[in-house]
Amino acid sequence: DDMEIPIVNADTEPAVRDQIQFALKKNQHLVGTETEHLALVIDGKALSLVNDHRSAEEGVLSDLGRSFLTLARMSKAVIACRVSPKQKEEIVRLVKVNVQPPPMTLAIGDGANDVSMIQAAHVGVGISGNEGMQAVRAADYAIAQFRFLSPLLLHHGRCNYKRISIVILYSFYKNCALVMTLFFFCLFNGYSGATLVDSLLTAGYNVVWTSLPIVVLGVLDRDVSVHSMMHCPSLYAGGILRVEFNRIRMIRWLLNAILHAAILYCVACYAHLNSITNESAPGMAVTVRRGEEDSYTVQYEATEGAGESLYMFGTTVANILAVVVNLRLALEMNNWTGIHIFIVIASIISFFLVVLVLSAMAISQLLGSAVVLYGSGLFWLLLLAGSVACIFFDIIVKYVEREFMPTPGQIVQEQEMLQRQGVKVSPQVIEMASPTSPALPDETP
Repeated sequence: DDMEIPIVNADTEPAVRDQIQFALKKNQHLVGTETEHLALVIDGKALSLVNDHRSAEEGVLSDLGRSFLTLARMSKAVIACRVSPKQKEEIVRLVKVNVQPPPMTLAIGDGANDVSMIQAAHVGVGISGNEGMQAVRAADYAIAQFRFLSPLLLHHGRCNYKRISIVILYSFYKNCALVMTLFFFCLFNGYSGATLVDSLLTAGYNVVWTSLPIVVLGVLDRDVSVHSMMHCPSLYAGGILRVEFNRIRMIRWLLNAILHAAILYCVACYAHLNSITNESAPGMAVTVRRGEEDSYTVQYEATEGAGESLYMFGTTVANILAVVVNLRLALEMNNWTGIHIFIVIASIISFFLVVLVLSAMAISQLLGSAVVLYGSGLFWLLLLAGSVACIFFDIIVKYVEREFMPTPGQIVQEQEMLQRQGVKVSPQVIEMASPTSPALPDETP
């Protein structure tokens, strides 16, 4: 009952301008802000007069078009009645091109007359109904009824946004960590082109021991329950504000990768310079003898004093890296199930198994390395120290952020945990600041 509804339905340009200017003048003190009491209604004839005076592709607006956009942005809702399919598309393009910062637009329709509008929006949703399947075929997502839009956005949309953000950021992180480790090695080998890690271990980095955990997170991870997502729509504002995926978060993940690479390389390098595989360490001697008729015999003999090995040093670095990147991803998992725990542990163990297999193959450059490395207590101490040194900093940062700068999702997590423990939690409304954008110039006279 308190909603103010300015109606723009004139047939001439001067009359349309007068109606828009009257509404702006009446709400002059609210220009540039979003209101809760204003709803704009415009018909197809008046909208055609507004659209005739702008160029959506070039982002150039006339005074009439800018006044209309200012009033539309002030309104809680804008209703356009008796409009053509082309005008629906133009409304979407008007918002996409002329609103700053650029918004994320969504169009939903159920008929052939909505196809152009759906294709013009960033995200198109088609409803399969009595008007055919044209809208569904042109849309990015299809739903059976309009009421399914809420779970599509608040549940599936939010979960997908958070998951894909972590997948992208983690993919850059783990590859940056690997490359920076090799870069630090170049500083010590005089840029000679020598390889630090065996080629098979490098090839298995993205395929074996860092692939499945991120897949599990990208499919199953969820920070709060579906009930909380549906009854606390302010949680969805994180996607509007681009909280999970932005330049700052990307830079933080890349700096985190550089820091981890530097720490684990320095720890491993210091230990090897002090002879973790020293002259008294057991090793494996390989002797190849040529027999009759060009036959060859390979003999293995245990030896004392195997000495330093570049590939043992590289395997140590790669081993610590495989543990660190999996533990770093474990910190990002919001809910732990048997699948999460099994995949993370299995991915770490898979590295040890691959090294054991390669160390038993005569054609491998890691022949006998597992005997030296895994038989040394200092190696296991180094593995523990390097992993803890890398992850400890991340744990501190996450604790500080969660304790002093919690996100709405983290607050809801704590409320759900208290409720599961039987603690009565008073209802709390979690508000997140709405997206802000530069106000358009005041067009009122």
